[in-house]
Amino acid sequence: MLEKYRKPTLYILIAIVAVASLFLIDRWVLPQKEIADQLIGYRKLTLKRHTKFGSSEMSIGYHYYTEKGHEFTIEADKKWISTTNIRLKQTLLFKNISSAETDKHDYSSKLISGINGVCLLFIQIIVISSIISIVVLIRKKNISKNQFQNILLFNGFMLFITLYLVSLYN
Repeated sequence: MLEKYRKPTLYILIAIVAVASLFLIDRWVLPQKEIADQLIGYRKLTLKRHTKFGSSEMSIGYHYYTEKGHEFTIEADKKWISTTNIRLKQTLLFKNISSAETDKHDYSSKLISGINGVCLLFIQIIVISSIISIVVLIRKKNISKNQFQNILLFNGFMLFITLYLVSLYN
């Protein structure tokens, strides 16, 4: 089993690293487009929980809409963005909002939509784990069946979680 699936696994891991690296290169290496925009609306995102003892509502964040058609979500804070003038930074390849700031406050660290927050963290994890797995598969000729299954299952699980989070926050 190990020798039969070693090459296809290597090709899949290389493809995963290439695609995930595109997101990271787009985020940190390529220049970003700066946009001056106006906020035209927002929606409060809440999570409602119902139990047999009652119900509760928790604020998750605020989803903002701009005049030029951009959308982004900021994690819930004590207050929302009260001014209408906003400066956004957008990545070149995937048009992801990577920075949002007003004259008074920078909200970049609170962005949770697109490839920000937890999605960015899981993309970094999948790149690092795939690179380590590629090195192990190339360098070690005699890995056990258990090691090979661990490589497949961990990377598959991380890929599933990453794709789920990206689809959830986009």
